[in-house]
Amino acid sequence: MMLATYATFEQMHHRKSSIQELVNRLSSYSRDSIISLCSFIGILLKLWDRGRYDLARYDHLTSCAFEPLRGDWYRLAARLAEPEFIFHRRQLLLITKLAALHCPLVGMDLWKVPPGFFGTILLMANDHFHYDLSAEAKSDEFDKIKRLFAELISVGEGAGFRAEYKIVRSHLMLKYANQLRNHPEFIDIASEFERARGISLADYKALCFGLFAKSATLAPENLQHGASAFTFAAQHFHAMAISKESIGLFLEEITTTPESLATRIKQRDYGPNDFTELRKRPLISASVGY
Repeated sequence: MMLATYATFEQMHHRKSSIQELVNRLSSYSRDSIISLCSFIGILLKLWDRGRYDLARYDHLTSCAFEPLRGDWYRLAARLAEPEFIFHRRQLLLITKLAALHCPLVGMDLWKVPPGFFGTILLMANDHFHYDLSAEAKSDEFDKIKRLFAELISVGEGAGFRAEYKIVRSHLMLKYANQLRNHPEFIDIASEFERARGISLADYKALCFGLFAKSATLAPENLQHGASAFTFAAQHFHAMAISKESIGLFLEEITTTPESLATRIKQRDYGPNDFTELRKRPLISASVGY
């Protein structure tokens, strides 16, 4: 088993950054550029997948994020017997949360900053995942329990999974469950889903698979094209044999806006590891598309 850690600002610069410092660095940049760049990195490195990074992709992103001296160090660190990495899923989700909460609609483009600045943002974000409930938790036990679950869920997700396996397993579970259709307590999941959401389960699964396929086939060369290389609009689905109405219902189900995301996070947030709102609606509608 490979034991890997993530690099931090504190480790490199001998002091821990604050959340306010991180927000100050982000606040001059447009919300959309930050969210789209974090999404691109997560997709390019396939951070949902278990196992080692594709080091060619990792090196490319490290060169874009850091100036040569720090970049060389972190590329070397990724090749140690117990490697140290820069990028991980929770880090990018935290930066996305902070962008929704604190960054302007109109600002500088984070895609165009010289190497070095964004690398420091990544390291600062990594300072804030050490497990510690005492700093933010209220005195009541229920609040502490909710923060504990926020930590455990994110750590579990960080262990990675194979999306292909989940897709196949879900399909087979529904297939085998359908064999019990004559049982008196049988629940027709597909019919109940369509009744609740207005879209057939088959169409929903097809759209999910299409969205995943687009994300899983993104290449490093696409980075030079900016956010337009991997964002999409509703009309991109229209080539599928699925009605526009179903496509609209699908996007409505899984999409949020930065404004709505910020509002819901302000109403309920249990620390840097709480990504409940991003988990509920993983697509974010922005000026460049979804």
